[in-house]
Formats: sequence, C-alpha cells, structure tokens
Amino acid sequence: MLMQAKSEIADLQQEHQREMEGLLENVRQLSRELKLQMTIIDNFIPPEYQDMIEQNVSWNDDIGEWQLRCVAYSGNNMRKQSPQPDKDKEKYTAPDLSNVYLAYTAETAEKAMEKAMRPKSSKSARPKSSRPKSSRPKSSKKKQKEANIEDVIQ
Repeated sequence: MLMQAKSEIADLQQEHQREMEGLLENVRQLSRELKLQMTIIDNFIPPEYQDMIEQNVSWNDDIGEWQLRCVAYSGNNMRKQSPQPDKDKEKYTAPDLSNVYLAYTAETAEKAMEKAMRPKSSKSARPKSSRPKSSRPKSSKKKQKEANIEDVIQ
C-alpha cells in the first residue's frame, strides 16, 4: 500500500510538472506576442496618438474586448453621406448637333454600303507615287543575306 501511494504521488508530481511546463511555454509565447505587438505599436503609432487611444478605450466584459469610444465618428464613417449638388450639370449645355447628321437618299445609302462592304486590298492604303522606279540596285544587305543563304545550302 505504501508503494502504491508513492507511485501515485510520483505520477501526480510528473503530471504537475507537465502542466507547469505547458503553462510556462504558454507564458513565453504570450510574452513574445506582446513584445511583437508593442514593437509594432511603438514604431507605427506616434506617442501622442497612443495616449489619446489609451484615454478613450474601455474594457467590455460582455464581449471580452477593448472598445474605443466614439469609433462610429471616425475614419470613413465621417464621410458626408448626402449627395452633393452637381455643379457641372449647370455649366453643361448640350451642343447643337442638328447639322451633324446627314440624310441620305436611297441611292447614296446603297453606294455607301457597297463601299463599306468592298474587300480591302492586302497592300497598304497609302497612295502610290507617280515617280518611276529607280534603276539603282537594292541594298547590299539583301545581297549579303542571299549569299549567306546560298552558302548554308551548299
């Protein structure tokens, strides 16, 4: 019976030791997270704003979170929701387009449609020059290229 009690005490001490190690690891993890959060706050939030936040924050036991007072009146919530009057509408007047649209007769409408449906040539749409072609030889690069091709073939 004494041996059984001693083994039970040893088991309880081992279980207690494991629990303590788990709790200590949890404390270390929370300390690392807290240091990270404090470093972020110190580097990105100016001290005067930190003080203002600390003054206007309160703990809410019901939801278990910190709440900032009057947060509804901050940031994008302060943007004016009412529609702004359109000042541009008053300045804008519709241009007179009565002379822009042309009325076609049936004959001219058919010609316009035929012209639009006509296939385009593959050549460029630039007008040709009326000058005769020169009798000068083509560039020497083209001749060199042709010579290189002949050398590769042979």
